[in-house]
Amino acid sequence: MMLIKLTSLLKNMIKINKHLQSFQSVCEDDKLILIRDSCVEFLYLRSALVFDYENGCLTIPITENESISVHLDVIKLAPHNVYTPLKNLLNTFKSDSYFDTIVIELMRAILLFNPNHPNLSHRDVVK
Repeated sequence: MMLIKLTSLLKNMIKINKHLQSFQSVCEDDKLILIRDSCVEFLYLRSALVFDYENGCLTIPITENESISVHLDVIKLAPHNVYTPLKNLLNTFKSDSYFDTIVIELMRAILLFNPNHPNLSHRDVVK
């Protein structure tokens, strides 16, 4: 169920990106690189919306009536050191009282159009 939710979230992100005028001017190879390299960071950002700071849990909605709570410490077991950057991001936004989906979408665009992604063919187009 979690995999389906994650896949749906990433598909939605790709669909939104395709409608961005700036994204349409990027070559296909660079589009793939930009999306691939920003997916994890985007998921980190989205996690700030579902993080319960009081209990230290991510409460991930699965359906309209169901959700799963995952304590942040469980993420320490994930490969590729996911825990530390996620915890740092969550701590950064803990003190920010105005953090919502609008802010996330703006930050997503900033993450997406990062010309420092490795292997880009046309960095000058990605600004």
